[in-house]
Amino acid sequence: MLVFLRSIILTILFLTAVLCFAQKEANIWHFGNKAGIDFNTSPPTALTNGKMNTLEGCASIADKNGQLLFYTNGETVWNKNHKEMPNGFGLSGHNSSAQSAIIVRLPGSLQIYYVFTVDGSSGKSKGYHYSIIDMSLDNGNGDVTDKNRVLVTPSSHEGVTAVKHSNDQDIWVLYRAPGKGLLAYLLTSGGLQKPIETKIGPDAFLESEPGRWIMKFSPDGKCAVTGCNSYWTLYKFDNTTGIFTDAITFTNKFKLNYAYEFSPNSQILYRNERYGITQYSLVRFEKSSILNSKTLIHKNGIGWNFGSLQLGPDLKIYISRHDRPALDVIHKPDRLGIACQYTFEDFHLQGGVTKHGLPGFVQSIFSRGITALNKCTGDSTEFSATIPTSLKYDSLKWFFGDNFSTELFSRSENPKYTFSSPGTYPVKLILYMPSGNDTIERSVNIVSLPHFTLREDTVLCEAHKLQLYPKDGQFIENTWWASGISTDTIITQPSLANYKFTATNDCGSHTDSVFITHLRPPNFELRSDTSICSNDGTNSIKLYPLQLGHYSSLVWSTNETTDTISISQPGTYVLTDSNVCGSHTREVTISVTNCKSILSMPNVFTPNNDGSNDLFLPIEIDQVQNTSISIFNRWGERVYESVNLNTGWDGTFNGKLLPHATYFWIITYETTSGEEETLNGTVDLR
Repeated sequence: MLVFLRSIILTILFLTAVLCFAQKEANIWHFGNKAGIDFNTSPPTALTNGKMNTLEGCASIADKNGQLLFYTNGETVWNKNHKEMPNGFGLSGHNSSAQSAIIVRLPGSLQIYYVFTVDGSSGKSKGYHYSIIDMSLDNGNGDVTDKNRVLVTPSSHEGVTAVKHSNDQDIWVLYRAPGKGLLAYLLTSGGLQKPIETKIGPDAFLESEPGRWIMKFSPDGKCAVTGCNSYWTLYKFDNTTGIFTDAITFTNKFKLNYAYEFSPNSQILYRNERYGITQYSLVRFEKSSILNSKTLIHKNGIGWNFGSLQLGPDLKIYISRHDRPALDVIHKPDRLGIACQYTFEDFHLQGGVTKHGLPGFVQSIFSRGITALNKCTGDSTEFSATIPTSLKYDSLKWFFGDNFSTELFSRSENPKYTFSSPGTYPVKLILYMPSGNDTIERSVNIVSLPHFTLREDTVLCEAHKLQLYPKDGQFIENTWWASGISTDTIITQPSLANYKFTATNDCGSHTDSVFITHLRPPNFELRSDTSICSNDGTNSIKLYPLQLGHYSSLVWSTNETTDTISISQPGTYVLTDSNVCGSHTREVTISVTNCKSILSMPNVFTPNNDGSNDLFLPIEIDQVQNTSISIFNRWGERVYESVNLNTGWDGTFNGKLLPHATYFWIITYETTSGEEETLNGTVDLR
């Protein structure tokens, strides 16, 4: 038992370390020409001790306490002492690749790191690779153990980005490859998995488009952006399955498109293009809405001075411009327009010089937001906030936006609140800090159990169709019919009778069904005209419909309404059926005949071809059917057989005339009243 408890405690301590670890991984930056930032101080401090001089992309990583581990330009790896790792050279990135590298810690490990690299788009590109670094080597300074494993080669694109899986442990790493589209690789504790390929948006028709194809994930992992010189595209991303959907592609007017970054709340996109920094609202993921929200928040000066955009641990966006002594800063990136507070050359590098690139990170590190649990009507909704540890605050205050309640706010770290009714509420968290207030906002949907009705059970003619849909209620999230169709409306089909509709949301599910009876017009046949025997006046025949389709309300001309009637008298009998889809009538004529059977055979015949009595034929035959005759010689050998008495026997066997003798015959037949009879006798052949 003690061993078991110790195992649980160690597991909890390890997971706590891993979760805390991610919070300060991005606290040390090295980039440009010996430029750097230390975010462990407030405000951040410029670093000048780096050894790297790189034109564009780079990456750096710190430990759980925010202490530098290593950094790279995609070609060389420097350790925390700013020395090259023993095997840390010759990686397949490039110092002129816009996003030459990104560093991802192996989930479940505190020592193993993957370095994903991207070669430059100029010349013959080596494509995408990854290398593995073990920080337990070289006395804790780390070394490369596995170098330049191929992912895609070649490729002329320069983009890579990463974000957490929905399980909050594994990491999605995103590349783009001509002919394959978007490639989402999942890094788990077991290593790198095969990519999930999505071919959508420009990936369906721009395979030969040259250029960088830079990319970024939103911090919440629900959105991504990619772009080349001519186009840029927004996608929705499912960070559970790795699939991209709902691509919206925009034309790049000035054919120059370098960098992107999302706001910490993932609701705003910033883009660096030729003439300046533009801002777009993503509250409505719809092309015209996004374009209409476009705002120029900074106009670039003369020259090729645009560079990377990167969120920092302080939730500000930093902007590099080529060969400058300082970085521009967006102080309030969650706010629209000039309220985002763009400041030109606001962070001075104290001797370091910017180039085009800034280090890229797993974007989830910068995610901040509000989590709401128990969002059903009447529940006590539980709130919590994701706030980076670098964001220091003295106090906080929650606002729930419920106008029908007098208790609109709370000062608890993790408050609970019961909303007055279903609806969408603007929840706001204000953090009070020495440097000023910061606000995190989220709309919270409070929902009730889905409720609706379908129409009543109904009868429908087979040729007609009916539109079915839920009514008189609400359903919010997932809906589907029993057949698997997920649209709200469905058209009935003759092959299906029972229609069941289900709607679910976070509060549960509701199902209703309707049964459609598909009715055909009446369709049947009666037997052919026939006769009954009149021998004793007691014979009868049964009449009934021979079903071809449906019939429901039968009426005979005798006024009988049963399926079957017995007839003993001659006449024409009519059967009629009708329903809401039509009517149908058939008739049959019954006659009376003398049913006494007569069959008489001769006892002698002379097959001498004189035209008289040449065949053995019936002398008289009446009311006889289904006959058969067999003739035998004196030794019992069959010399003739037939099922037609009127054909007659010519006295031959196997083509030769038989000798004069007496032959025996047997005839079987059926009377018109259905009785089977047998007749036998002899005949002399002379």
